[in-house]
Amino acid sequence: MLLFRWQEALKATFASLATLLRVVLMSQWRVVRPPRVGERCVILGNGPSLSQSLHQYAPVLANYRRLCVNDFPRSDAFEQIKPDIYLLAAKEYWRDDVLDSYKANSRATFDALLRKTTWQMAILLPYEARGHRAFIAQFAQNPNLKIYYFNMTPVEGFRSWCHYSFDRAWGTPRPHNVLIPCLMLAIGMGFREIYLLGADHSWLPEISVNERNEALVCQKHFYDENAAQANVMYRAGQRPRRLYEILEKFYLTFRAYFDIKDYADRKGVAIYNATPQSFIDAFDRQTLP
Repeated sequence: MLLFRWQEALKATFASLATLLRVVLMSQWRVVRPPRVGERCVILGNGPSLSQSLHQYAPVLANYRRLCVNDFPRSDAFEQIKPDIYLLAAKEYWRDDVLDSYKANSRATFDALLRKTTWQMAILLPYEARGHRAFIAQFAQNPNLKIYYFNMTPVEGFRSWCHYSFDRAWGTPRPHNVLIPCLMLAIGMGFREIYLLGADHSWLPEISVNERNEALVCQKHFYDENAAQANVMYRAGQRPRRLYEILEKFYLTFRAYFDIKDYADRKGVAIYNATPQSFIDAFDRQTLP
């Protein structure tokens, strides 16, 4: 038992030192957040259950600040819900060294975003995206969009050090899913209650390996659930992930939610998962009041 404690302490020490180095090299010290309006927000994931949830909660969604992610602007729900905040975290949206399919997806998403957004909306982007001028210049085409940047630096190590870094917005738990920075930013903006919709995370039964030893995942979204097919998952939009890399990504995602829950509890913030049959086991289940 003593040896195990020493091993854990040593692991946390190295993780904390590595995080300190990442923060010094990668993070911006001063972060400006969008103004908070109200006490409650709802984060809209793109999981297959979202259509059902949007229909169920249509009468009350206007009572919450609404945060959407990724390809949500391409859905019909975008103009109906009129999100207040839109967050992108994946490098594939702004990098040039990705597969053509990722470039085409990014163009379609931004065409929809620029064309449909007729209301004021905050755009949340990692600081890394700021260096891609052609990407950032797109947002100037629509005066309703205002960009705010955030640090997506992975933060690990001793609990006190992680919370100290989170308080200063230097980074997040390993951001292997877009909901991780969403939750951290919602906490940082000062919301007291945060609800999750469309956060199914039901990928585990959708994993397979074909006869060419390609690991496949059928990633279903609320806007393509019936058409979704099993495909390789690419690492940074460049090469296929191996099975162990996919499982590691999922492991780090689900573990991060417990780190976020711990931090939210310390800040007095309640996070509720209102997604039916969600695989996320870190947050209390509750419907939107």
